[in-house]
Parts: sequence; C-alpha cells; structure tokens
Amino acid sequence: MINRSQQKLLIAVDWFDPAVRAGGPVQSCVNLVNLLHNDANIAVVTGDRDHGDQHGFSTIKADDWQSWQDRASVLYATPRYRRGRAFRDAVAQFDPDTIYLNGIFSAPFAVRPLLSQRSWRNKRRIVLAPRGMLKKSGLKMKSWKKQPLLALLRLAGSTRNVVFHATAEEEVDEIRNVFGAAAEIFCVPNIPCLPEKKLTEHAKETGQCRLCFVGRIHPVKNLLMLLQQLHLVNGLCRLDVVGPVEDESYYQQCKSTVSRLPSNISVNFLGPLQHEQTRAICAECDATVAPTRGENFGHSIFESFAMGVPALISDQTMWRDLELKSAGWDIPLSAPGRFAEKVNELCQMNVFQLQKWRRGAMDLAHAFFETHDLPGDYHQMLFGTALPHSAGRTSQASDRAAA
Repeated sequence: MINRSQQKLLIAVDWFDPAVRAGGPVQSCVNLVNLLHNDANIAVVTGDRDHGDQHGFSTIKADDWQSWQDRASVLYATPRYRRGRAFRDAVAQFDPDTIYLNGIFSAPFAVRPLLSQRSWRNKRRIVLAPRGMLKKSGLKMKSWKKQPLLALLRLAGSTRNVVFHATAEEEVDEIRNVFGAAAEIFCVPNIPCLPEKKLTEHAKETGQCRLCFVGRIHPVKNLLMLLQQLHLVNGLCRLDVVGPVEDESYYQQCKSTVSRLPSNISVNFLGPLQHEQTRAICAECDATVAPTRGENFGHSIFESFAMGVPALISDQTMWRDLELKSAGWDIPLSAPGRFAEKVNELCQMNVFQLQKWRRGAMDLAHAFFETHDLPGDYHQMLFGTALPHSAGRTSQASDRAAA
C-alpha cells in the first residue's frame, strides 16, 4: 500500500486499467488518478478482468493490493470476492476519507455499498457518479431492472447523505429528476486526455472520406442508424468500427445493413482495441462519428478533438454548437438524414478545407483545459476542501491530467 500523509480517496469501479472494453468509466478513473495522485493518497477497488471476459488479467495478481504506476494502490477482485467482501475489506484496510462510487447500477460497487453504508460509512464522505446512467434514454433500457433499484435506494434513504457528481448541467437535471431537488450535486466535468500541441500532417482526397466510430455495439450507441444513412452517401466512404459487441442481435442487424450498402461504402468491424491502437486509427480519419442516444461526457469524442479530428455526433451529448466552432457537427437524432448530408460534405472537402475543421477541433480541446481548474474542482468535490495551491493553475491542469 502506498503510504502518504494526504487525504485518502478510495475509488470503487467495475473496471480499471488494463481494461479497455468498458470505455469511458475506465478512462475517467484512470485520468482521475493521474490528475490527483500528487495531492491525495489513492486506492482503487475493481474487478480482475475486462468487460465480458471469462478470465482475469494474466498480468494481474487478483484479490491482493498492488501498485499501479506508483500512483495508486489497486485491489483487483475476482467475481466471488467482488460479490462478497471486496468493497468492505478495501474500506477497512485503506480507511479512506472519501469513497468515490462509479456507476449507480453497479451491484458490488454502488448498490450494495449504498444499501449497507451504515456498517462502513463512519463519517466518511461518499461521492456517487451516475456516469450518465440516469438519462431517460438509458433508463428505458432494462427499465424492469433499473426502476426497482432506484426505488429501493430512495425508499431506504441510501443517497440521503451522498454527494452526486454530475459532469454537465444536463446531468444535474437528470439526478434531480430521480432523487429530488434536495440532492447535493457537484457539477464538475470529466477529466479528458491531454490535447496534442499541434496538428499533424493529414492527407485528404476530394470525393472520399474516412470515418471512425468508437464505442460499444449496443443500441444506445446508435451505430445502426448511422449505417442505415450511409446508403445516401455518394463519395467513397470507409468506416472503421472500434469496440466490443455487447448486443449480439443488434450486431447482426448492423452486419445485415452493411451487406446491403452500395460498393462505394466499406465498413470494417475491428473489435475492441488497446487505447493507443484506437487513437492511431482515429488520427488517420477525416472525422469520428458518434450518433449516440445519450452520452455522459464522451471521452472518445474529446479525444477526437484533442487529436485535431472533427466529430460528427448527435445532439445528445454535452458537446454542442460544434459547427459554429468549426470543430464538427452535432446533429439532432430527429433528423437522421443530416448525418448523410454531412458525410457527403466531408467527402467533397479537399485537404485545405478540412484543415479549418481540424484546427477548430484542436482549439476546442485546448479551450476546455484553459477554462477549467480540474485539480481544484475535483479536490473540492471529493474532500470538501479547496486545494491550497490550485488557484491560477488552469494552465497546468492538462499537464497534470496527462502526467
């Protein structure tokens, strides 16, 4: 265990590095450790395998504490231990000042801890991050399971003394809609990756474009709608799909749609890839696409901006008015045909025209870091106190997030 004199933070999350298939929650917690490891003593309790895997990580010793990059102690718990005492043992052994619960529907790391908090709370601060799971679009899926859980948490008063972490104003409203106006909420944006300092060279042929979709193959990510619109694209268009299959039936619908696309459209399902492999593919694209039905933050969207790649996304994220910023396009899901229109526009751009959008995307990423004091905001939310040396550090935030 890492032994420092700072306040102690325990992060509870279903998946942590080296997991890649769970997407945003993993990256959010990794970035949080990277951001605050100099200012807090951090431990993580998590699962010992990637999302959907039957076996644990071959390089990880499960059910025991180990150091993660000398920045945190991590307890990778096997399924049996995770369902049993892993969380309680982590609390007892690490004795945190603050516990940060990720994902409101996580049985081992949110639901059961909240329902049993009298046995371990002991005046500790509890911060709960719903991770966008309270969006109406998300609550409609498996509502038979989610609504009773939420009702149980309300009835038991399990969130009465909890601080909620919202990452956008829309999520503040979503939390209040479920838990009432009295809910204590901190609105602090997610911690994204560090933007590149300058644009790289990029080749672009008029009449064609290359796109990349990064995300789970699941109805909420809305890939099928995008594929259905590609038959309206006139130029040569290549779409790389990076991410795990989470809904086999939905995946088969996507594959069937691809089989009927015209010959000028090619779609490649690449499966889940390591983070750096995904970044390399996106960096070579003319734009990334995310027609999502609901996104809490959208790490893959921000990473696109951070590399200077414009994004073609839905209007169900926090990233809005992209066209005004020359950073991309946020299209209403009520007008799916506009996705095809924008892809056609991308196809017709030459390398000089695309450069304007690439510059706008990177500028948006840099502006995000320049307007947020992420270390100070997170320290205030997690510990209820200001970070003494955070004032005026907005220019340093990106360095700390990527350190």
